[in-house]
Amino acid sequence: MGIRILLALDDSPVALRVVDQALALAGALAEAPELHVLHVHPPIPLDFATRHIPRDDLEAYYREESEAVLKAPLARLAEAGYPVHTHLRVGPPAETVQALAQSLDCAYLCIGRHGRSALGEWLLGSVASRLLTQARVPLILVP
Repeated sequence: MGIRILLALDDSPVALRVVDQALALAGALAEAPELHVLHVHPPIPLDFATRHIPRDDLEAYYREESEAVLKAPLARLAEAGYPVHTHLRVGPPAETVQALAQSLDCAYLCIGRHGRSALGEWLLGSVASRLLTQARVPLILVP
């Protein structure tokens, strides 16, 4: 079985740079890797959502939002000629990314960094910071 690379992408402009970096890595490998693209949608608090939105509508919302986020990155990967496995998940981003990377037995994990201020990271948290401490595979962090 070949090398697997997981690209965890969000809706930021950094996502396309993550794709470019993963393509550069893929091109440097002796064998074409298996590329997996993941978008994790943070969950809407279920108690609020289930009172006001039917579950099927909520799942459709998550899927549509994730597909929209991944449209441009997937197009770029297709242009490069790489087959891609797409994963859409709902949950806490860092933990969800780490769990998928482990379950797929990925050799590399590629993510972007937003470059928030220290205050912004303290208030909002940082998926990149958490993955730096949690990742069990080599992490490529794209600025």
